[in-house]
Amino acid sequence: MAAWLQKQKKGELLDLAKEAGLRNTDGLLKDDLIESLEKHLRDHQSSLGTKSAFSDFYGRLSPTKRDRVLVSVGGSEGDREPKPARQRRKTIKSEEDDADTPIKKVVAKTPRAIQRVASGVPLPRSPASAAKQRVQEFTGQVSKAMDEAGVSENVDAFRHQLSNVHSISLILLVLEGLAIQPLVLPWVNWFDIPANPSLRFPQTPIYGPNVYMLASQEYWSWITVWLTTSVGLPLLAAYFCNMTLGAKASFEKKFDPFTFHVVKAMVAWLVFGQGITLGLANSLTIRQVNSAFFGGYQFLLLGSAIGMVASVYDAILRGSSSVGRRS
Repeated sequence: MAAWLQKQKKGELLDLAKEAGLRNTDGLLKDDLIESLEKHLRDHQSSLGTKSAFSDFYGRLSPTKRDRVLVSVGGSEGDREPKPARQRRKTIKSEEDDADTPIKKVVAKTPRAIQRVASGVPLPRSPASAAKQRVQEFTGQVSKAMDEAGVSENVDAFRHQLSNVHSISLILLVLEGLAIQPLVLPWVNWFDIPANPSLRFPQTPIYGPNVYMLASQEYWSWITVWLTTSVGLPLLAAYFCNMTLGAKASFEKKFDPFTFHVVKAMVAWLVFGQGITLGLANSLTIRQVNSAFFGGYQFLLLGSAIGMVASVYDAILRGSSSVGRRS
């Protein structure tokens, strides 16, 4: 009965429910699980009464009802052998022990008709289950709104655009440009928004790049040094020393990304590390551009190393995919 089920732990109740064939028990509280399991066992006495796992449950039923179950399962009363008296006394004693607690006394005195009515009354959901349902509804609405707005498709397309060697090289160039921006186009105070005492609005300065630097010789000297060492010479070498020309058509590229980053690292080390100007500008301009990078020319060497690793990794993936298609 329910008193025997109350003694079991929740893990044992779940095992009993699985043994009895009771489904949809995940997420139920212990009291709800006991109520569902008790109703299931009462409704399936004919099929579950002979299983040893539920002998204690059916052994606590009244003698008349237990005899009906046994007769319905095993045949007529005359065909069944009587159980030993010792086992009968043990069952009666266990029932007396169960009736000692106040809760079991109340349950024993409660009419069975009232218990059936009470078991049919739906109980309010627990706060945990209600909160879980609200979270599921909210996440479902958010997912539906994102699908309708096409956010998932745009995110997948953006990932596809970034997942190649050329995008990594472009990101590295953008980082280099952000590093030298304070040198070539420093931010200056364009104008001030006057204060408004009535609205308690203070004076607010508006900053922007110094566009007058575009007309200066220093600006074009810095830009020439950076673009020649980071883009021009490496791109020229990647076009003529293209190792992908001898590969298959699917591997062939117009500019070899591995050669691009190798030559970029060599030029950065020669110009900014060794002071070889290559006729691009004077040594002062070279030092100014070098000091503008994060950590100096080592930043360019690190970016080149990242590009070389990405190029090799991309070639390995392309080669493995080609082998997989042939097989």
